[in-house]
Amino acid sequence: MHPDETAETLVILETDGEAELEALAVAAQTLNIRHAVFVEPDLGNSKTAIAIGPEGRCLAKRLPLAFQEKARAA
Repeated sequence: MHPDETAETLVILETDGEAELEALAVAAQTLNIRHAVFVEPDLGNSKTAIAIGPEGRCLAKRLPLAFQEKARAA
């Protein structure tokens, strides 16, 4: 995808926490996959999310969809 293009799909997945987000970022960097890590200044700059380009599907395919337990309970 060209840098000026925008993706039309957003998938929200769930991790076990900051360590797993960091591992995803390291893997994306190692594989030269576009990504952006989001940090929360109000939480001591802890990592709270990562965006991975479409070429990073291989990194995210094992992660579950977010909010699934909450959706079933509603």
